[in-house]
Amino acid sequence: MKKHLDSLEVALGNEKAERAFYLQHAKMTSNALGKRMFERIASEEEQHYERLVQLRETWSKGDLWPESVPLTVSGTEVKSLMRSMAIETSLLPAGNDNDLAAVRTAMEFELRGEKFYAALGDQSADPRE
Repeated sequence: MKKHLDSLEVALGNEKAERAFYLQHAKMTSNALGKRMFERIASEEEQHYERLVQLRETWSKGDLWPESVPLTVSGTEVKSLMRSMAIETSLLPAGNDNDLAAVRTAMEFELRGEKFYAALGDQSADPRE
């Protein structure tokens, strides 16, 4: 169980740092689509963080995966957000190098997170984990 809790602490730190990054870039960009995208992703990171906090509370008591912690998190709305704003792209200011660097960093965060959680899943005997 200690290994689970240690991994969970890493995940909590990642989710918190990623949310802060997305909120910072939502404030920095002048591109409305970029702002909404970063705000939405930050909201999703907050949901992930809250879910992990629930899990930590249960595991720290020595319990197994709690039935009250759902296995899925609400789906991302970034694709639909981008589709809805595609019509308005001619009205948006052009992105800048900072926006592009932030999007690339966001992609790296998500890829690292996916690999981290996949590796943890491979080590678990419980399919819910």
